[in-house]
Amino acid sequence: MYITHFCQSSARAIELAGAAYDVRGYGPVKDASVEEYDLHRQALLSSFDAMPIIAERERIA
Repeated sequence: MYITHFCQSSARAIELAGAAYDVRGYGPVKDASVEEYDLHRQALLSSFDAMPIIAERERIA
């Protein structure tokens, strides 16, 4: 379970780190990009909060 949890959280962290690269354009195009980025960022951050916390004992087993 720990490996699965680690892989899921790592993938989400990488996606979160790269999300800012999707912001492009100028003026209203950039404003729309920033708004979309904010929504995507919030969804990724809330997915971290929704992940179960693994106890130390479960990681060792």
